[in-house]
Amino acid sequence: MVFITIYYNTDEVKNSEVLGVHNNKEEAVKKLIKEAGYEEKNNIFLQFKRVTNDFANMKECYEYVFKNNKLEDHDLYRIEEIKSYTY
Repeated sequence: MVFITIYYNTDEVKNSEVLGVHNNKEEAVKKLIKEAGYEEKNNIFLQFKRVTNDFANMKECYEYVFKNNKLEDHDLYRIEEIKSYTY
């Protein structure tokens, strides 16, 4: 499988972009979380350096993204799974 991380800017579509192409889902999930600005410092969950209650902690955020292949705030972050074929 190939995993493509994509950022959709809902205000300015031209600012949307492919964030990366990954060969495993764990790497794609970490990239998506990072690009969406989520981090945990001193047991405080933040998005873009501000306290957020979107998730209780990084583990909950990771599990949500792994299961749903997306994050949504004002914009949309997605993981698209592409089956790789051997010819």
